[in-house]
Amino acid sequence: MMADNPDSNSQAPFPPQVKGPPQAEGPPQAKGTHVLLDIYGVKRLDDPAYLEDVMRQSASAAGAHIIGAHFHHFGLEQGVTGLLLLAESHISIHTWPERDYAAIDLFLCGNIAGVDAAIDILTTSLQPKTTKEQRILRGAPLPD
Repeated sequence: MMADNPDSNSQAPFPPQVKGPPQAEGPPQAKGTHVLLDIYGVKRLDDPAYLEDVMRQSASAAGAHIIGAHFHHFGLEQGVTGLLLLAESHISIHTWPERDYAAIDLFLCGNIAGVDAAIDILTTSLQPKTTKEQRILRGAPLPD
């Protein structure tokens, strides 16, 4: 049986916690914003290096801290699945170049300005003809 000792593993899987900006005083707020972004009419969706660069720029614009990345290309003229693991959560992309379509999942803890900055970089760089966005506040207090 393994002991409940947090120091039992000398190699922690993640860097020390990064603290975000202080939260405003007042009632409890959501812990993060989760955005589901569908983008249509996009080119270069079969280029994992390009997509990783765009997503890294997006994370940087959000003020997020990248702690890992993995991008997989499914082959000639096929799509890409990519993930940036962030101290603040994650950004992922799944592409269908044959349909000029990508699904992006963006979950960031902290303030909304970072989410908006990340989306601005994604849409400016990828230049979709059409976007569909859904926002979900994660960890928001339950109503009384």
